[in-house]
Amino acid sequence: MIEFLDKLGIGQLLMDELPQLPAQSQYNWREIIYSLWSVPFCGGSALEDINCNLRFQFSDNPILKVPNADRVGARLRELSSGTKIVMALRGDTEHQFSWSDTMNQLLMKTVLACGFDTKAGHVLDYDNTILACRKSDVTKTYKKGVRGYQPGVATIKDLVVFVEQRNGNSPAGSAQVETLERLFEVLDKSAIKIKKFRADSASFQWRIMRLLEGKGIKYYLRGAKNQGVVRQIAKIDNWQSVDIEGKENAFRGSIKYSPSQSTCSEIGMDPKFETRIVVTKWDNENGQLNAFTKEACSYSVLATNDQKMHCDKVVAFYNARGESELHFKELKNDFGWNNLPFSHLGQNYVYLVFMAMCKNLYKCAIAHFSQSHPLLKPHYHLKKFRFRFISIPAKWIKSGRQYILRIFSQLRFYHIP
Repeated sequence: MIEFLDKLGIGQLLMDELPQLPAQSQYNWREIIYSLWSVPFCGGSALEDINCNLRFQFSDNPILKVPNADRVGARLRELSSGTKIVMALRGDTEHQFSWSDTMNQLLMKTVLACGFDTKAGHVLDYDNTILACRKSDVTKTYKKGVRGYQPGVATIKDLVVFVEQRNGNSPAGSAQVETLERLFEVLDKSAIKIKKFRADSASFQWRIMRLLEGKGIKYYLRGAKNQGVVRQIAKIDNWQSVDIEGKENAFRGSIKYSPSQSTCSEIGMDPKFETRIVVTKWDNENGQLNAFTKEACSYSVLATNDQKMHCDKVVAFYNARGESELHFKELKNDFGWNNLPFSHLGQNYVYLVFMAMCKNLYKCAIAHFSQSHPLLKPHYHLKKFRFRFISIPAKWIKSGRQYILRIFSQLRFYHIP
């Protein structure tokens, strides 16, 4: 794995992009970050596992010096840009954020080092997740009784391309326009072309739709069922029957939807701006009538500026973003997001970014190794990769002035160029 990362140029990239270390430093950035990434690859779950297992097992290896966990933690804390205070648009509520353009650009450079195709038009997904924890500065989340952080993450397929940290009491929709502006700035610097964008109802904001429209990006957003939307639903006259498992009398239709005059005045928006809402309705269980539509129905709303795509395809395309939840599951369970090492939001942000890099590099590595290793497949999770490729008895032997890794296993390992 270490040789593979070096062939990608990751070690040198870390040395070039991260701040220069003092001349008396015993460990360079390659050794520090590789040791951090070795934790999930060797079955650990927390930064302290470097001391418990890695340093002893790796003490005699000729290709990597492993520092202790305190040294790794200290270097990560040095990279923190601290906590930023963002004021709410209305009222005097303060939101605690942490982000670093430098860290996100480094994240993108590791993605590009994996051979990412910059020419194709990609689908970008954005979502937030809750990291429940008991750190000194955490706040309550929207989930009852849960305290923690609520980072925002952007993904392209199975690769993480952007991470921004926010505290638990900052809703996903707060200051999201500014978040997306920073996201697209990072993508533009890397010459990544985005063709389509998907997000949940926190992105159902006119300012966000205007931003995406201005960049020529097709967006597909979960719509909020506010009063204006429901009034517009009542005007739909092109309902078509659809089959939805578990839903009786389901229908689907679409209609144009524009911001109100007060909204246009408040955010300086063109009153002629409009979006398309695709609505699915079905009979509700209690038979209660909606005050605006006069129907006993439940509604699901999507907003898009794709005027040509059929309603059914719009819904199917949006529902495919459910894979982003799988990315969060991997990050939390396999790559340490559930075991944050520090007590402050800004410091934990640095850790989140580096472990997101680790996930990306793993996807690249297993795609590469599975071409030659008969027991690996590109879709395997980290646990299976670890059992079949890393957790194998071996011994370093010095012969003819060279170190040779002798593997003791009945599994057949092939040389991978």
